[in-house]
Amino acid sequence: MTYINTAHRVSDQVKEVTYILIDFSGSMYSDDYEPTRKEGAIQANMRLIETKAQLHPHDQMGIIAFEGNAHPIHHPVTVGTGSKSLCQSLRKEIKDYGGTNFTSALQLATSCFFGGKVRDPSPGMLSRFLNNLFLEPSNTGSTHTPITPQNDEVTRRIIMLTDGGHTGSCDPVSVAQRLKTAGVIIEC
Repeated sequence: MTYINTAHRVSDQVKEVTYILIDFSGSMYSDDYEPTRKEGAIQANMRLIETKAQLHPHDQMGIIAFEGNAHPIHHPVTVGTGSKSLCQSLRKEIKDYGGTNFTSALQLATSCFFGGKVRDPSPGMLSRFLNNLFLEPSNTGSTHTPITPQNDEVTRRIIMLTDGGHTGSCDPVSVAQRLKTAGVIIEC
């Protein structure tokens, strides 16, 4: 499967809301893919957005950039009318060129899809205390707050584009599993 094939719906019967999770970590500035891996990723996502706008203009897309942290760079918009804005947002410069934290990106996508607050993926002692007091339980125990699937006629989808391995301290697999259980499709 080529990356552009993700522009096709999983089901032609149901509208999609898609979040593109794009890696903007330091390694994406490598020039082994001309001109850089980051530019290649931007171009691939621009083509994906434009193709999605032609095929399914009523679907929605949003964009999350990630490196050591995740950053929402565009809220979901109807792709047929918002494709230009989506493409322009891919040029946003992220100043923190930390590691490649998949967990942070997946947790932000979870929050965007289902609302609610998201735990700090690499909390210090004060952050852990505040998270345990006010936010979701830590994913280190067995008391996960389940994500309740929404019973609407929408397919939720994540398309994650990265060049590296996860460098965060929390396991992204448990977050991905919770998303999958809630019916979110994740493609990497």
